[in-house]
Amino acid sequence: MKKFKKIASYLFIFLMPISISTTSVDSSQTQIQIFGDLGQYGLMARDCNGVSHKKAIGFKEVSACVNHIINKNISVGISAEMVNDLKQTKTSFDFDSTIYSYSKRNSFVITPNLDFTFKVMSFGIAYSYTSAGIYDGIGRHGWIPGAYYRIGPPILNFRAQVFYDQPFYLNGFGSLGLNSTIFKKTNMFIGVNLAPYDAFGSLVKVFYHPKPGLSYSAIFRLGRSEGINEYAFGLGMSWVLH
Repeated sequence: MKKFKKIASYLFIFLMPISISTTSVDSSQTQIQIFGDLGQYGLMARDCNGVSHKKAIGFKEVSACVNHIINKNISVGISAEMVNDLKQTKTSFDFDSTIYSYSKRNSFVITPNLDFTFKVMSFGIAYSYTSAGIYDGIGRHGWIPGAYYRIGPPILNFRAQVFYDQPFYLNGFGSLGLNSTIFKKTNMFIGVNLAPYDAFGSLVKVFYHPKPGLSYSAIFRLGRSEGINEYAFGLGMSWVLH
């Protein structure tokens, strides 16, 4: 089973979804997304003297999403994501001494969402269940609310999200920036994101639509904090069931 999971992870690692749709839909349809990425973030411990401990944490994510577009204004979906990274354990002693240890961790995220799309604006809400601490490195689990908001015409608009865009590590627990459809069959997002990364980093998304109902994408994240490179890269695809 472990060998199968490892092979599946490497197969999915080259797949990343399109999460922004600019095609008007007049009838219901179902969209399938499969995606994955890998990268690294910095996990820091700070005290009155600054950074007392830091660790570069590598991660891999794989995910799948089914999104049902009810009509041109409303869609519902559900996503499932698996994250592989490290869990941090702290052991404290007298005289303010702390030892940090790390162990491998596999966690999953299940996220139902509801979206509303209009010509010059759109917004969505989500509620994610996490099996482990994807948001603090310690190992907590539970429910996390999320949302996104877009304003502006398709050719150029502003978009912001918090705990909405999956995979969470690649897209960041929060991000904001500009999305453009200036180029034919291609749209691009340029912005910044934060967390689990220790500092803001640049985020670039490129989506290519070779034909209606089929999309390919590439997403890049690059930043640096306290001497640790914080980056991520993902590829993927999306298609519509007819």
